[in-house]
Parts: sequence; C-alpha cells; structure tokens
Amino acid sequence: MHDRVNDGLPRTNNSVEAWHRSFQQTADCHHPSVYKLVDQFRKEQDHVEQMVERFRSGYRQPEASKSKYMKLNRRLMALTPTYGTIPLIDYLRGIANNLSI
Repeated sequence: MHDRVNDGLPRTNNSVEAWHRSFQQTADCHHPSVYKLVDQFRKEQDHVEQMVERFRSGYRQPEASKSKYMKLNRRLMALTPTYGTIPLIDYLRGIANNLSI
C-alpha cells in the first residue's frame, strides 16, 4: 500500500468492480453467448479508444472521487514520506487515524 499511495494508484479495486457491473448491465444477462460477449468487447474497445483520443486532445474528466476521499489521499501522501524517519508506532498511528473517515 505504501508504494501504491506514493505512486498515486488506487488503494482499492472499486473502479474495476464498477466497470464490471457496467459491462454486465450492457450485456443484459449474466451469461452471454460467445458472440454477444465478443460484440460487447468490441463496443467497449470503441468506447475506450474514444476516451483515449479525448485524453490526447487535452480533455480531462473531473475527478469522480468525493472530496472526503481526495482529502484522505492528500493526507496519506503527506504521511508516507515520514516512513522510516519517525518511530514505527507513530507512523502506524498516523495511518490508522487517516483510515477512519
């Protein structure tokens, strides 16, 4: 988690779960046929390619995170460089205090 926070990566897989649920809803069934699944993957690929082109052209979507999670991420980013420079118990307390919202 320390490296993920330092690298600005998500701490959870919620975005993957959200994508999966969205993809499943567009397929309109839990167990699509192979042909329907391939068709859905093609549509998803088109959608992703459009998003990549928008990103390349300078369009940036606003952060989807709630402000309380953005604040939490900033606090954790500020705390992670202190690892090894302060007593371990103080570092862990700081992390624990920032995990309860």
